Amino acid sequence: MPRKWNEASLEAVQVGDNKIDVHYQRTETEVHIRVKQLTPGWKIILEPPLEEGTRMEVVQGALKGAGKAPIIVSTGEEVEVKLIKNK
Repeated sequence: MPRKWNEASLEAVQVGDNKIDVHYQRTETEVHIRVKQLTPGWKIILEPPLEEGTRMEVVQGALKGAGKAPIIVSTGEEVEVKLIKNK
């Protein structure tokens, strides 16, 4: 996302026979990303950018991989992650 954007969302984006919502919010200390699908069962894969000095908190979904290239995967209704700046 452009650094000037603090919030953005795409809603009801048609992908095959599914619809996807993507919500993004940034504060001074945190980036919150949520991807929701209308038809659970599809695999959602989220690869958030993990910058130096940032830790990741997976709110919904399963963490696969580690280090600088973590991937969050879910076949449920949504994937949600928070990227939090270390103090």
